[in-house]
Parts: sequence; structure tokens; C-alpha cells
Amino acid sequence: GRYYYSKTKVSARTMSVVSTEVSDFVLEVAHFELDRTNSERPVYSYRLNIQLASGGSTSCTVEAEDISTPDKIRTIILKQGRAVWKGDIEATKALLQHIVDSKVPVVRKVFTSGYDEITGCYVFQTHMIDLNGDLHLPDEKGLFRLSAKDYIKPAKYPSIQPMEDVDPARIRRLIYDAWGAKGLAALSWVTASWFVNQIKQKTGFFPLLSMHGDSQTGKSNLVRILNSCQCFDEEGIPMRKTNTAKGEMRKIGQKSGAFSAMLEWHSDGTPGRFDLDDILTMFNINPLQVRANKSNDNQTNETKFPGALMFVQNNEPFKTKQQKERVISLEFKDTELNENTFKAFKELETISCSHKAWFYAAVMSRRTDIEENWYEEYERAKRALEHLNVSSRLQETHAIVLGFHNLVSHILGDAIDIEKYIFD
Repeated sequence: GRYYYSKTKVSARTMSVVSTEVSDFVLEVAHFELDRTNSERPVYSYRLNIQLASGGSTSCTVEAEDISTPDKIRTIILKQGRAVWKGDIEATKALLQHIVDSKVPVVRKVFTSGYDEITGCYVFQTHMIDLNGDLHLPDEKGLFRLSAKDYIKPAKYPSIQPMEDVDPARIRRLIYDAWGAKGLAALSWVTASWFVNQIKQKTGFFPLLSMHGDSQTGKSNLVRILNSCQCFDEEGIPMRKTNTAKGEMRKIGQKSGAFSAMLEWHSDGTPGRFDLDDILTMFNINPLQVRANKSNDNQTNETKFPGALMFVQNNEPFKTKQQKERVISLEFKDTELNENTFKAFKELETISCSHKAWFYAAVMSRRTDIEENWYEEYERAKRALEHLNVSSRLQETHAIVLGFHNLVSHILGDAIDIEKYIFD
């Protein structure tokens, strides 16, 4: 239950072995973790299981800097494992060699929830969707196995594990009954956002969504339902002045192949730190943020924008023509509420988040069909919008929504016509 470091001691006539206790624990290396954020500078960290000689164990992930010297390894083991390392430089070198020689898997770390561009899988903390659209659960260590040698460690952002019980077509129908065609337009945009990386690669753009209008019309409730339908139990990011712009950008960057919601832009009459003109570039294939590295060779560090963005507020903030052309704008009116819409909303409330998340699993089970056919549906929808004589950009953005609505209708076998609403 302890480590000893032994070395030979040679005198004039004899040679003896001197052993010194250097720890009150032993280590098991669970796996190596690989960060490939910068493909030219891959970085390894080490997942360690610490077994105390006195009984009990703990696990921790350490960086190379944490274990590079006797003092540093003494600090990290004391801090993470409640154990003591007593070894000198030679014993520390031996322990490091023991760690790096371990025959354990190399696990690639993922830093976003959703689409992973390296494997093409959708990786969440609770589940993974593979290239064929099949659902996988993590192993006992919380990892996803792709092959005998390839493992993925998901980002530690909370997600919902889909549970099959409620017909996804029923959820879609209830959203329609509660919010009408605008509810299905929002759901279709959300479904398209799961393929935002594939769409941008083909078209070069992806529209933003705005849900605005009268208070007490269920906008906040709808965004929670839509988040549940993409496996997140949350509403969104409140746009407060207390936020930092960098914090908001990083929060948005945590989701890939999914949407983030920005809440209440003008709730107190003043804007937050988010610059609305940023949507002009977020609409196209551009990073969220570019920072200079501390180097002399012009290297930069980019925060990617692999997701989609929704705004939810009472007063829509978009003023310029350039902003408006990039946004799908859905207006909510209290005059549209009645007993039937309230009944549908209350029924949606009785469905658990896990069962709403099954909508995601059901749609993604047909991901190969969607990836093969979405562009054809998009082109068909664009032709249907030609007679309106609007700008080509408005025609293209709304064709994304109409095309994905028609795709989901086909997948779920539940045809609801929202074409006239999209025209209006």
C-alpha cells in the first residue's frame, strides 16, 4: 500500500540495497487524456486513481505541470488525494516513468456539448449519437468507446439522457396546439440548428432566431421546452450588465450543433454587453473571438462558433436592415391565447424533460437521411418563396426553416402545413 524507492550502496568490500518509504499511497493510471484543441500542440493530462494505505481512494486529473517536480507532486497529491509524497528528485522521476509507461487507453477530451467535428458524433455528458444516429450511453468511467483504442471524454456540462415513452410527434403536435405555426417554426429552426455545422459548410450561413412580443405569452416556457428537446434542462443566458462579454461568448461556444438562448435584451430598458452587430459575422462562418497567443510567430487562439443563437425578449432589439435580414423573427401576441392553447401547454408541462429529450433521439436516429436530403428540401423551399419578391437573403434564411419543417414532418409522419405562416 506504499511506494519505496530503493538504490544500491557500494562500499569497499560490500554492496547493499537501501530502501526508503516515499509515499503512503499507490497510484493506478486510469487513462491518458488528450487535448487536441490545437492540432499542432497536443497536450496530455493524466487521470489517476489514488489508493491510500490507510484505506479509501480518490480520483483526479492532473496536468504535466502538476507532477513535474517533487514539490509540485507533493502539493497536488496532498490537495487532490489527501496523501503524502515524500520522494526526492530521483524517486519522483521513477514515479513519473511508472505513470507514462502504464498500458492504458488514450482518451480525447471534448470541450463542447453536441457535435464533435473530429468524429462526427454528437457527444453529451449523458449520451452520444454516432454517425448512424444510434444512441450510446457512457461506460462506468463516463467515457464513450469508439473503437478498441479510441475513447472520448465528454465535456462536463449537464445534459438530459433521452428516455423513450412519449411519441415525439405528440410533443410536436402539442407545441403546435399551444403556440400555433410559430411554435413549429421555432422547433424547425431548432432542429436545423443541430446540423448548423453541416449547413454552414454548404451554404456559408445560418440564420439567428428571435422570439419576441407580449409578456405572459409563454416565450420563456417555450424556450425551456425547446432546450429539453435538445437534451438541456435550462432556459438560456440572461443578458445582464453584470456579465462580461468574454463570459457570454464562452458560454455560447460551449454548445456545438445546438442552440443557445440569450434572454431579455431590453428587460430593464438598457442593453447588455453583447454587441448586436456581432450577429452580422456570426451569421456566416466566423469565430466568436480571436486572441493573440503569447508568442513571436503570429499565433492566435480562436473561440469557435459551432452552434446557433436565439434571442428571447419582449422588445425586439434589431434595428438595421443588415441585422433584420439575418434573423427569423417570431412575434407572440396575447390575443392568440385561449383555453385550448393553455390546455396544450399544461399537457406539455406534465411530460418530463427526459421524455421531451426523446424528440432529439428520434430525429437524430434519422440523421443520415437528414444529412443526405436537407439541401434538396432547402432548395425546394427556396423556390416556394420566390414569388414573394423579397431579398435573396430573407428567402434563403426562411427556406432553412421551411425545409427542415418539411423534413421533420416526413420523419415523424405528421404533416402540418406552416407554409402560409412562413410566407406571412
